[in-house]
Amino acid sequence: SPSQSPEVQLLVIRALSSQTSAEVADHFLRSWPGLSPRVRQAVVEELFAKPSYVDAVFAAVRGNRFSARDLPKERLEHVAGNGTPEQRQFAMELLAQWTSPDRLNLVAQYREAMVVPGNLESGRLQFRQHCAGCHQLEGHGSVLGPSLAGLAPKGIDFILNHVLDPNLEVNPQYFNYVVLRTDGRTSTGVLIEENATSILLQRADNVREALLRSEIQELKNTGQSIMPEGFERSITPVQMNDLVAYLLDAA
Repeated sequence: SPSQSPEVQLLVIRALSSQTSAEVADHFLRSWPGLSPRVRQAVVEELFAKPSYVDAVFAAVRGNRFSARDLPKERLEHVAGNGTPEQRQFAMELLAQWTSPDRLNLVAQYREAMVVPGNLESGRLQFRQHCAGCHQLEGHGSVLGPSLAGLAPKGIDFILNHVLDPNLEVNPQYFNYVVLRTDGRTSTGVLIEENATSILLQRADNVREALLRSEIQELKNTGQSIMPEGFERSITPVQMNDLVAYLLDAA
């Protein structure tokens, strides 16, 4: 429960994981939406530690009780190479569905505009208009999102895929959370800090909000990146070409 400190939650996870019953895995899966990134990491370790737990995870996915996109891609890749024959087959099926066809087509359309050099000054303006609320580069912007340093070796395709399909592969620390308070109000943001008595959420433009655990009725991970889908509605392929050129040059 989010009303308990992460230390208590981690102790409970370790105690439960000594059991082999699939009911333990089912309990972990039911609790998943309200777990913080730190606690989720511990749960993932346990869910993939026992074949019976993996079977429970895959059964929940088949029954639409759990989203496969919440499973770390590297864990699915491990099962695809090392699980039972049935587990390997299902893991490969999930990996094949990782990216939606619509997103792939969208990336391909924008990739066609990358055949000419982008305008760096225009790209700088695009960054400050669309990206600086969550990212920082050349001393401008917020540090809410992941660092954009060192993008040059990763190349154009890496940037396009993650900008146009932000939920393709999300680091757990950048998931968006929704908090329902005991007084009925709702707060959202990235969970950047937590301790025994409180949590700290952060939103774009460095807006932060501290909440006592006693104020929290429900804490829910949305399963979505803080960067929303639909960026293509705000930027043309030519402008995207300029932005990518600037990111590769400045980073």
